[in-house]
Amino acid sequence: MPENDVTEGVGANGMADQELKKTPENEAVKENLLPPDETAGTAADVEAVQLPNNAKLPLPEGVTLPPNAEPFPPADVGLVKELQKKADNWMGWYNFCGWIYWFLGAASVAFSTLGASDVVEAKFRTSFALLSAICLGVIGFANPQKKAAKFIGAFRLLEPSVRAYKYGVLSKADLLIKDREAENMLNEGEFDGK
Repeated sequence: MPENDVTEGVGANGMADQELKKTPENEAVKENLLPPDETAGTAADVEAVQLPNNAKLPLPEGVTLPPNAEPFPPADVGLVKELQKKADNWMGWYNFCGWIYWFLGAASVAFSTLGASDVVEAKFRTSFALLSAICLGVIGFANPQKKAAKFIGAFRLLEPSVRAYKYGVLSKADLLIKDREAENMLNEGEFDGK
């Protein structure tokens, strides 16, 4: 194994830690970078530090890489953007369907109340009752709350998978499988009468 200035290990939190080997040059850099009584070095100290070419960036808290994790290839940036856009669209449709459901439900209650009350003239009561029936019909047949549940379920399946792929925890094949599962979740029951 070639000699380099970086050693890797697993820290107390289970994440990969890197530390510079103890050499006189590295110890001098450490001493200059973080003086004992200060929390950060000056800009000149930071610029003087030269990281080796094979140094890795630290992972976010709680993320660990399995030994066979694929690195995030730059060529797949388009795939990640496409899937993230799809997940964001699903979240938008979830919000839209949820708002439609609550709006039509509230309108139905309001129209029904107006249709049954003596506050409005008798000739308008029939119109309010009809509007209430239309709102309930849309809720019953279009079923926006069920569609909203499908969209949020698909979002909750795809979006974390995209993040896991970005950090190298999930392979590209597994990401595409999760995408297919999310699509199937949206189409579930649409054409088979369920």
